[in-house]
Amino acid sequence: MFVVIIFRWICGFFRFELKGRFPERFINICTRRGISIRDLNASDDAITGSCRITDKQAVILAAKKSGCTLDITKEYGLPIFCRKYSSRLGLLAGAVIGAVFCVYMSGYIWNINIVTPDGLSEFEIRKELMENGLTEGVRYDYQDISRTERQVKLCDNRISWISINVFGTNAVVELSARKNVSGVSDENIDSKGKVSNLKAGADGTITRLEVQSGSPVVHAGDGVQKGQLLVSGVLEYTNGGNAFTDSKGKVFAKVRKRISFEIPEKEKKLLTDRSCCKKEAEIFGIRIPLTLTVSGDKTEYCKTRKSRMTLLSQDLPVTVTEEMHYPYEIKEKKLSSETARSMLTKRLKLYELFLSSDPDRKILKRSIDFRHEKGKYILTAELTIEENICEKSYLQTDIKEAEPPEGA
Repeated sequence: MFVVIIFRWICGFFRFELKGRFPERFINICTRRGISIRDLNASDDAITGSCRITDKQAVILAAKKSGCTLDITKEYGLPIFCRKYSSRLGLLAGAVIGAVFCVYMSGYIWNINIVTPDGLSEFEIRKELMENGLTEGVRYDYQDISRTERQVKLCDNRISWISINVFGTNAVVELSARKNVSGVSDENIDSKGKVSNLKAGADGTITRLEVQSGSPVVHAGDGVQKGQLLVSGVLEYTNGGNAFTDSKGKVFAKVRKRISFEIPEKEKKLLTDRSCCKKEAEIFGIRIPLTLTVSGDKTEYCKTRKSRMTLLSQDLPVTVTEEMHYPYEIKEKKLSSETARSMLTKRLKLYELFLSSDPDRKILKRSIDFRHEKGKYILTAELTIEENICEKSYLQTDIKEAEPPEGA
């Protein structure tokens, strides 16, 4: 039924209303002449129906011959639409150009979506893809996807595998990182069969030990220096035998840290109320300025924001960059001692908050010294911290981990 409706709309049809004493004569004439009448309905004084637009003149002649009055109520279909807008060539040309443009642009890659695991930067992967020819605004037909996958994998040894799939105008890049990528700590590396010690990473006084494997060589209350052995990977047994293991655990110690913050007495940056906005659009790597604002003053603060244009939840290859420029003036304004102390104390609290973010670190004591020296306010803090000072050190040996001897 749907196909019939579409076909009738393409061919065109009209609806009519017929009045007269002998409507059956009109129907007989149309039947003899092969005129197809659809949607025929009869009322008290008239009948209604529809015919193809190509049979319009034949229907009018049949009505006259039957002595009836024919009234065409409305016309439908593609021929009627084309006739209505035949004088507006610009509309037709625009429709044709738009259709050609859509077909042509569908061969380009508009967006590149990268699914990156932990340890890999999306910015770095996008840069490597660009160096190998895959970027927004290139034609998919000109790209050798298999070659691009191989080149990116060869350029970055952190990538285990990479897959590039193109769906319409979107390219989806999926990849996986190798296990031993840069930035992974030694604790996350498989240490089976390795021998290691735990050494002190800072000077301090031992407070407690939480050793999981290995032989402790220090006790609570001992003072240690940086690099000193804390837990040995060599196990000695009572019968004279020994074994080797991978040392694991935590050794907590009181550590003293000295930190200083300073601020000039007179120099200060003051933002003004004036500001200017600079916008530009980037389409397929081509930058188009949207404003004529020219800004290049060195004494200004700039804030940049980028946004991607979307249409019907679909990302478009158009990025709008907005730069807000805030000029400022450098004035010599003398700070009071109270104001400077308050500002430096806030910096110290932020630093202490950063230290306390580690669950294995706790601030036990602090002493603060505030002074004015050579045109600067200086705040110096002496912190006593309890933290895990262990640093793992692997031994260069091929000896496999041994089982404890019998009777140990």
